[in-house]
Amino acid sequence: MQDVRTVVDHLGGLTGDREAAGSERADLAAWVIEQALHDRKPPTICSSEYQIQEPAHDYRISLILQSLVPRNTSERLDRILENLAALTKAPGEMTSLNDYTIYACYANSVRQMYFFLSAIEEKGWLRGIADDWSAMEITPSGWMRLDELQSVGSRSDQAFVAMWFADELDSVWDRGLYTGIEAMGYRPLRMKELEHNEKIDDRLLTEIERSGFVVADVTGHRQSVYFEAGYAKGLGIPVIWTCRKDHLDDSLFDTRQYNHIVWETPEELAVALERRIRATIDEPPK
Repeated sequence: MQDVRTVVDHLGGLTGDREAAGSERADLAAWVIEQALHDRKPPTICSSEYQIQEPAHDYRISLILQSLVPRNTSERLDRILENLAALTKAPGEMTSLNDYTIYACYANSVRQMYFFLSAIEEKGWLRGIADDWSAMEITPSGWMRLDELQSVGSRSDQAFVAMWFADELDSVWDRGLYTGIEAMGYRPLRMKELEHNEKIDDRLLTEIERSGFVVADVTGHRQSVYFEAGYAKGLGIPVIWTCRKDHLDDSLFDTRQYNHIVWETPEELAVALERRIRATIDEPPK
């Protein structure tokens, strides 16, 4: 795992004073270190002016700060608990303060780190072995909370669809993707049909997090589709890849390792998608 100070220094040089203040740099560093803690592919962090090369792995600073770091205190405490579990490795083991802890806690100061650790302790999820938090362990209630967080998506009957919103693909949604997903008892959702008053990025990420799985149709090769699929995979949410046959050769190299459903007609896609869901995804909750 990359040294924490190297990560922080690199982000400081990348952001300067233009795109992230001190507390935001702490959030950026925390997010990058979080990816390493959970063994996710190292992301490429880039400025707003940078031309995205790999949509599934390149992340603009503005997007991370607006949508990917914890958005409220409740989410922050859950993410901290997940990060401490990654540092702990197994129930019953203790972890101690180190260079990673302050960033694993999404804190921009030691004082703030202590505040968040105390808040998690008050919830009954964490036990400080020493007054100065030099050693700590996740309680049985904390591990049960982690089980709840990990199963949120798996208990959902929602299937999020990431796709190009071109008019030529409306029939693919109606007679292909929607039909195949609904046949297996799941509720298909794509953002084009969803009425809401929130920022599109915030609501989109929330709906992905609420979903039992994601279907990513890369026909048209929209960067947003690759990003949404990459975000889901980062959360451990299953992703089913699909692509119209005449667009397959143009798909990103990084995603060619995945077994795409290659289709020519919406009806063909519906049948193949139903079979893939039956074979690889648990049945929806009753």
